[in-house]
Amino acid sequence: MPKTPTRSKPEASSKPHTVKKTTAPRLTGVVKRRKSATPASAAPEKTPARPLRRTPAPVAPVAPEALPTPLLVTACVEALEEKKAEDLRVIDVRGRSAVTDFFIVATGNSEPHLRALRIAAQKALIDANATLVGTESQSASGWCVVDAFEVIVHLFLTGQRTNYDFERLWTRS
Repeated sequence: MPKTPTRSKPEASSKPHTVKKTTAPRLTGVVKRRKSATPASAAPEKTPARPLRRTPAPVAPVAPEALPTPLLVTACVEALEEKKAEDLRVIDVRGRSAVTDFFIVATGNSEPHLRALRIAAQKALIDANATLVGTESQSASGWCVVDAFEVIVHLFLTGQRTNYDFERLWTRS
């Protein structure tokens, strides 16, 4: 009959046995190194932890042949007039705003009309080689925004335009 190995009891030590509680490490953006099993005298010199490298956000390239700002405004205004935008206003905010040079404000009759005006403004700016930063429009909000750095187009329904009174805000500044 083969002998089965028996486990011997560990020798009692003077230190009481404690259970080490482990938790998941928290990510703090700094690389932490584990301690090695080698003695401290044999361990190499510690180097300070470095933060993780982050890649910068991509920047939209500016088209070299983009039209000057007043011509961008003219192209956008003509496109909005073709789509029957009402109460069309251009507000020159050069020197008063660090965000843009011109606001174009127009009113549409309905949500589908606002969508048509927004698409016409986007196409006019793209055809003029302007860099579109973004477009914001939510259904049933009554307000659309097209941002092209130097020109920002705000399209409102009649009720929203009177509610926000955008022209008064920028003509008094």
